[in-house]
Amino acid sequence: MTFPTALIVLALMAAAYGTGALSLGAFGRGRRELVEHGRVAALLSAGALTVASGLLIRYLAVSDFRLAYVAAHTNRALPAVYKIAAFWAGQEGSFLLWALVLGWFAVYVSRVTWRRAPELSARALTFILATNVFFLLVMVARANPFTLASPVPDDGIGLNPLLQNFGMLAHPVTLYLGYVGFTVPFAFAVAYMLGGGSGGKSTGGGKTPRKSRRGSLDSAHTGSPGAEWLTLTRSFTIFSWLFLSIGIILGMQWAYVELGWGGYWAWDPVENASLIPWLTATAFLHTALVQERKGTLAGWNVALIAATFFLTILGTFLTRTGVVSSVHAFAESGLETYFLPFMAVIVLGTGYVVARNWSRVKETKPLGSFLSREAAVVLAGFLFVAFAAVVLWGTLVPLFSRLASGREVSVAAPFYLRSAVPIGAVTVVLLGLCQQLGWSRTSTGPLLRVLAAALGVSVAGSFALAWFLAPGSPAPNTLWGFGAAFLVVLSALVLFARDMRARRSSTGEGPLRALAALIELSPRRYGALIVHLAIAAMALGFAGTPFRQEATFVLLPGQTATAAGRELKFTGLSAEHLPHRVSVVASIEVRGDGLASLRPEKQYYPNYESAFTEVAVLGGLVEDIYVILEAWSPDGSASLRVIREPLVAWIWIGGYLLAAGTLLSAWPRSLGVNPRAPAGSPNE
Repeated sequence: MTFPTALIVLALMAAAYGTGALSLGAFGRGRRELVEHGRVAALLSAGALTVASGLLIRYLAVSDFRLAYVAAHTNRALPAVYKIAAFWAGQEGSFLLWALVLGWFAVYVSRVTWRRAPELSARALTFILATNVFFLLVMVARANPFTLASPVPDDGIGLNPLLQNFGMLAHPVTLYLGYVGFTVPFAFAVAYMLGGGSGGKSTGGGKTPRKSRRGSLDSAHTGSPGAEWLTLTRSFTIFSWLFLSIGIILGMQWAYVELGWGGYWAWDPVENASLIPWLTATAFLHTALVQERKGTLAGWNVALIAATFFLTILGTFLTRTGVVSSVHAFAESGLETYFLPFMAVIVLGTGYVVARNWSRVKETKPLGSFLSREAAVVLAGFLFVAFAAVVLWGTLVPLFSRLASGREVSVAAPFYLRSAVPIGAVTVVLLGLCQQLGWSRTSTGPLLRVLAAALGVSVAGSFALAWFLAPGSPAPNTLWGFGAAFLVVLSALVLFARDMRARRSSTGEGPLRALAALIELSPRRYGALIVHLAIAAMALGFAGTPFRQEATFVLLPGQTATAAGRELKFTGLSAEHLPHRVSVVASIEVRGDGLASLRPEKQYYPNYESAFTEVAVLGGLVEDIYVILEAWSPDGSASLRVIREPLVAWIWIGGYLLAAGTLLSAWPRSLGVNPRAPAGSPNE
């Protein structure tokens, strides 16, 4: 056994021991020494994984082909940055990354969260370590990145050319931080259902849980049943959702610039595997807010976070086992024999715990008025879940059909466009409406006046934008998308303007100072508004898809073609020789509002027979001009495909806004301003 493999085994043994010790100490008679052993074991497991990960990075960086993993995913000519990215490019490395992240999340719970709620944290840590035992067991049994190569090759195969993209440096890492992060709130929810609570007693090592400014942790600020675990894990939930969101957006950008088909989302099973838990997590974030404010939906939130955790494991199963066909998926590996029992344990175990302890989250408070923000948030939560259910069904149809008939029946994009997209559009509209609603109850008169004006402007703006992009008869789905986006933006701007006016009339501040003070006073409220604006920007980008235009030209050097209102002049081909590849590059001058140069490529790599496409994109707020070098000939001619992609930039702008708004909403309260809200300033 090699030293790195011994480290993985040590991490497994430490996590298993910690799970057992915590099970006896936290769920038994609360023996202090066993709980302390579990905390130490969590630290030991994370430390061993850290050293093992550092060794793997070193082996990749120096091209140590004694390891089969290094030989399979790198070669000597590969740029150093992609050698590091090979850490998570393969099956084995991705499992090590998962275990490493979860290992340090366990340490965070055992050291930081512990100070606030030691009993609940001890029980939650049991489930976190137990989850890591599964992934470490898979590594030791079937996916060890430190398996020795025999014989040792002189050079490696190299990283898959599709992964040699900047997006692949961050996309897997952010996606995994999102996936793994949801283990923590799930573990706390199950721990709460089993009776864990701070209760003022410590099962070991931690301080007596402190009180917040709003009251005890057990009741948060509403007296809600089960609000303690929501309070403790709020930061984990927000940042997990943020990283999952960023991971999905980076994956879309990768598909847009790397796969050479002009799109960014194909409803591929592996793409869907990341979207589904994002949808349920988004529903959870909204309904958790209702529980915190109104003390209801406790059981619904436990079910939602359990579903989100299960869906992250299901997504990993679909991606890592090769049971679905996808450009994103790994080859068949036989890992389903490990994942299927584990997923069955999650479903049956969680179902049993929730059913047996349902009295802890049984609803005791009515929801309140239907014309209120909590009612709108609950409806939005149901719509997110419905969206997730539709996508999940379409994703699993190939598996079900293969099991039932032996033939794989795939579900194409039109299924999702007909069923899931309308749900998404209605959800975006609801986001715009709920911003105008107050908690508990809303006066209908002012609400109707604001909504009538917003709807009128949204409808007019939708038709105007559709006509601007392509005069004619716009598709109904496009008008829905534009209208929903405009409604959210207008609702948010109305709220910003109203709050600023109230603040300025109370304090006499200037516009910018008033806006800054409001954001400092209520970062959670205004962060949420910015996130809603981000969703609107992305909806605007998605709705531009029907206006896509495409044309193909075969040109000799010096010839021109007209596409998307621009003149494209092909000036010739050239070759670029790099240590790890050879590229054939087409040089194109684009004339429209100005002069620009584009250089699409065909790339050829050692050990790969087919050529790989590197597209060239001329971006803009209104449209992208997307050029693909499809083929080239010895006579110097080139076949060029030119695509006009309207409004795509707004998807990426929405991604930036989403990150900014999420970070703001997680920011501490009242950062140096007068905590007294001015007259007329709404609560969060």
